[in-house]
Amino acid sequence: MIHELDTHLKKEQAPSLEDLRLKKRLSEAAQHWNRLKKPDYLLWRAKELDLRRDFYARYRDEMTALQLAFFEASDRKQWQTQTTKKFTITTLVILALVLGIGTYWIIQTEKKLSQARNEADQAQLVAQQQREIAQQARSKAEEAEHQAQKAEQQAQQAEQQARQAEQQANAAQRLAEEQRNKALISQSLLLVERAKQATEKGDATTGILLALEALPNSMSAPNKPVVAEALIQLYEAVSQLENATLVLTGHEGSVRYAEFSPDGQRIITASADKTARLWDANTGKQLAVLGHHKSAVEYAKFSPDGKQVVTSTKNKMGRVWDANTGQQTALLKICRINPRSSKSMRRSIKRRFYNPLLFSLNLLFICVDSEVTHAEFDSEGKQVVPASSNKTTQLNKVINSSQRSEVLKEYILSKAHKGKVTYAALSPDEQTLVTTSEDKTARRWRIFSTAQALIDYARERVAQK
Repeated sequence: MIHELDTHLKKEQAPSLEDLRLKKRLSEAAQHWNRLKKPDYLLWRAKELDLRRDFYARYRDEMTALQLAFFEASDRKQWQTQTTKKFTITTLVILALVLGIGTYWIIQTEKKLSQARNEADQAQLVAQQQREIAQQARSKAEEAEHQAQKAEQQAQQAEQQARQAEQQANAAQRLAEEQRNKALISQSLLLVERAKQATEKGDATTGILLALEALPNSMSAPNKPVVAEALIQLYEAVSQLENATLVLTGHEGSVRYAEFSPDGQRIITASADKTARLWDANTGKQLAVLGHHKSAVEYAKFSPDGKQVVTSTKNKMGRVWDANTGQQTALLKICRINPRSSKSMRRSIKRRFYNPLLFSLNLLFICVDSEVTHAEFDSEGKQVVPASSNKTTQLNKVINSSQRSEVLKEYILSKAHKGKVTYAALSPDEQTLVTTSEDKTARRWRIFSTAQALIDYARERVAQK
């Protein structure tokens, strides 16, 4: 009986599901409040507190110290809040009453005493405010101008410093490049001297290798300064290796003119020594001397088939020669004749000399035509006709068209020959060049239109060797 009563009491005292939730929420809220160092904003508010007072009364003895502290702190906070609120409201009401009474009394008292003064003060205040506003505006304007000037000065200083820094950097870079280039030039000149020595000893291959080492790998994007002496030495070494340059010697006076035969196998030269000479274009061997001229030979021209040569002298006399035997076949007067007398002169010349090459030439004709400079064959090779040309113009045209490297051009024109270059002509295949000079020689050259072409050719030949 007692056991059943005890069981019944325990069931009545067992907490409900709602109480368990409240107990759990109280525990979590208290722990969270304690972890954050017990801030007031985590305490329960009045509404939540009122709903939980019954729970507090029933389970107060079962609560932990932290839960009790949290609940009691929430209760105190509610009391403080309500007390403060009531006190604040009471105070505000009292203050409002006092303020209202005081204000009314002050207003009534001051209204009569300061009405006139206020009007004057108001005017003075307005004036003062306007002066202050104007002064502030002036101060701001002056400050703004000062700041602008200061900013401009700073910008100018910064720009000047930047320019100085850039100039110093550029100067340092130029100095470094100059020093590097000087070192590279010295190295290249040393290599050039060694290349020259090797070439002179007959070792053209070593001369080429040393000269190549002194030159950039690419002329379009050089990795070192281009030393003209290296390019010239490379050309001389290649010329020795390939027999690319021939010196035609034998004339006793300035050589005035030269040209290749149509097949490119022979060269004819004209000289102030009153001779023209035929040469083998491949070996430089002299084949024939065309003499008997009475004055300096200015021109010597092949016929289109290469079998004959016509020479022209300074006194405008021409001679036709057999290019194979070197024998003279005709003597000509080099003049342009007018169309009216053309037929009779051709008939006279044909009856007298029986030579179809003399159709438009007459030994008895007195020549006063200063425009005519020489005789040459027509395109069919059947007639010798008067012509005119400018050697200087032709020289420049040939050199400029065949040689774009200024270093090699200068070498050909002013260093290879010991005298002034008087004329230049290209071979029919435009692979070789012949130049004449006042040094009594003519030279046959292999053409390299650019410095890079010479460098590439030299590398290829050395690789083959």
